[in-house]
Amino acid sequence: MDDKKKTTTHSLIPPEGDKNAGPAIFMLLEKVIKDKEDIGLHAKIKRNHELRMGEHWRNQDKKVPFVVANLIFNHMQKNCNLLTDNNPVFNVAKVGEISSEQEENIELIQRTAEHWWNEQEQQAVFEDTVLNGEEYGIAIEHTKFNRELEWGIGEVETLNIDPLYFGFYPTKLKSPRDLNTAEALFYYYPMSVREIKRRWPKAGKDVKPDEEISKNLDDDRREISQKKDSESKFFGALITVADSIKQMLSFKFGDDGGEEETLVCDCWCKDYTMVPEGKDKERPKYPGFIRRIIACNGGKVVLADDPNPSINPNLDFEKARNCYLFDKYPFYARNSVRDTSNAWGFSDMEQLERLNMEFNKCLSQLVLTKDRKARAKIINPMTSGVENSEFTNIAGVIRPSNTIEAAGIRYLTFDGDTRDFTESLNLFKEIFYTIAGTFELENAQAPGKSVIAYKAIAALIEQASTMRKGKIRAYSAMIRERGRCYISLAQNWYTDTDRWITYQKDGVSETQPITNIDLLVPAKLTVVTGSTMPVSKVQQREEAIALYRQNAIDLEKLHETLDTSGRAAMLKRMKQGPFGSQGERLAELQVPPQLVEYISTIGLLDDKTFKKGMDKGDFPPFPQVMQEMQQEMEGKEPPPDPMQEVEMREKEAKIMESEAKVAKTEAELEKAQAESKKIDVEIDLIREKIETEKIDRLVKLEGVEFDKDKLKIERAKVVGDMASSLEPDKGKQSEAKMGHTEKGLKSNNENK
Repeated sequence: MDDKKKTTTHSLIPPEGDKNAGPAIFMLLEKVIKDKEDIGLHAKIKRNHELRMGEHWRNQDKKVPFVVANLIFNHMQKNCNLLTDNNPVFNVAKVGEISSEQEENIELIQRTAEHWWNEQEQQAVFEDTVLNGEEYGIAIEHTKFNRELEWGIGEVETLNIDPLYFGFYPTKLKSPRDLNTAEALFYYYPMSVREIKRRWPKAGKDVKPDEEISKNLDDDRREISQKKDSESKFFGALITVADSIKQMLSFKFGDDGGEEETLVCDCWCKDYTMVPEGKDKERPKYPGFIRRIIACNGGKVVLADDPNPSINPNLDFEKARNCYLFDKYPFYARNSVRDTSNAWGFSDMEQLERLNMEFNKCLSQLVLTKDRKARAKIINPMTSGVENSEFTNIAGVIRPSNTIEAAGIRYLTFDGDTRDFTESLNLFKEIFYTIAGTFELENAQAPGKSVIAYKAIAALIEQASTMRKGKIRAYSAMIRERGRCYISLAQNWYTDTDRWITYQKDGVSETQPITNIDLLVPAKLTVVTGSTMPVSKVQQREEAIALYRQNAIDLEKLHETLDTSGRAAMLKRMKQGPFGSQGERLAELQVPPQLVEYISTIGLLDDKTFKKGMDKGDFPPFPQVMQEMQQEMEGKEPPPDPMQEVEMREKEAKIMESEAKVAKTEAELEKAQAESKKIDVEIDLIREKIETEKIDRLVKLEGVEFDKDKLKIERAKVVGDMASSLEPDKGKQSEAKMGHTEKGLKSNNENK
């Protein structure tokens, strides 16, 4: 009692065990459904389904042809095919600091997500999601862990939620991205009473059928899709057979609850109830404050009332808190075309319906004009004398009363010009596809050519991607949410040790066991935006071939781009050579390795090399090889292998050739060194000669100076002698003054 007093609650729904919890859910559900009806959502869902199925006309007159050319269906299929052409490309990034051991688990998470996407056919679920989004304006998914899948070990599955059976409270959300801010989400659907009793045997024993509630949803789309033809004899025959079987079995259908249904409401709500934990402490009763309640029979029967089913209660609280779905609903939605005032959005049909109807009207008028022209009326004067019944398609004779009356019998002229209709059809079609943003591949064809260049295809695909950016972002966000929900559920519920994943590594398929412990790494999964859009395979292959020719990529990358089947085995054979696979087969047949090597060696030689080897005796005859093998098997010392001897001789010859090259190189080096020394000596000799010449020049210069001094001395001596001899003879003195030249004086310097 003390614990109950301490428990505090702030919940939209009464607490667990309260008898008013179930009725409270259905009271809120009533408000949700009423709001959807008030804004015309249910009527829009039904009308959009009619348009997609080609039921465009209402209150048809059988006398007038009502033709339908479903351009809306064509537009929707193109959108769906473009947006789901490829599997998405996942990326996983770590969140926060992780250990080196956990680094490998990041890649493991990505492999696990890709394995789940492929093995559980998630691409097909994605296509259904896009179809729902394009048809109803909103795509809704629910990801959960189903314990009944995969033979009891359980698996994560994704459900497409019909917007007719989904709602949120409060009802005035502005965007489907705000679903996690809602106080409650409602997923309601009819279920057979028998299935309810199987799933919830204790609570389901009190369940009663209430088909009237399901009928009030006014979901007649199944009848629209499979329209009954009361005039069909085949359909009438089926009814007759069914009635006959019913009478033969003599019991009333649905007595065991197999066909009786009741409306089940799966309510996910925020519950902020706190329970005591220790002294003066409280903790949330529901992980992430999320509570799930399942009720039926207008809330009288509560089938389940559980804490957040996305979280494993046996998981450590700190680890569980890092999981994506700890505080989030496992429901997510996006709009095909956003409406900022309404979370339900709208689809392209609401913009294209009137144009398609005008196109249908114009086409119907064209058909009516064509029929009138083909069935022209006959003018038969009342006085012609020919009865109207006589004008038939059967060959025959009519007899008018006279010639003048016969001239009055003729076809009624009718102006059957249909050019205006044709121009109108083309105009409406052009406007339709302009508003829809849909392109035709025929626009890329060059004049006179039926083949579209891969560059033109790539440009058109890029244009289509640009015109659908909003849709691409929305559906990529849904894939991202689905992947994150899957990782979170796998981290909580992949507890079985018998679970394995398959992945591709270097072109080879490998397997690996996986448990939730391996995935408990703080990581976030993302999706490459636009990765689901089509890619021109022709363009990729042409580019790969061009790059390979320029040696920009290797052979393995080329075959990977060309998507060659069995490329791993083919590349292995290419690496082994032409006789590689034959050698493996001979080895599997237990042929001795020596013989396999002998055959492979001979097979790899060309004709010229083989003939040359035979002439030299390099290849022993086959009987000799067999004899050596037999001797080896008997324990005798086999003679040396001729092939090995040949290889040894070749090696020795190569060694001798290398040594000769080395000796030659050394001789050339010594010669070069000698020449270098000779050049140095010559240089020194030239230097000595230069010094000698310098000294000779100096000696000669000194000799010249000496001769000059000696000549001066001799001259002075002669002058002195002459002066002394002329003193007594003045006449001779006067002659000396007259400048007579001395005789007998000459230089002894030699001119060299």
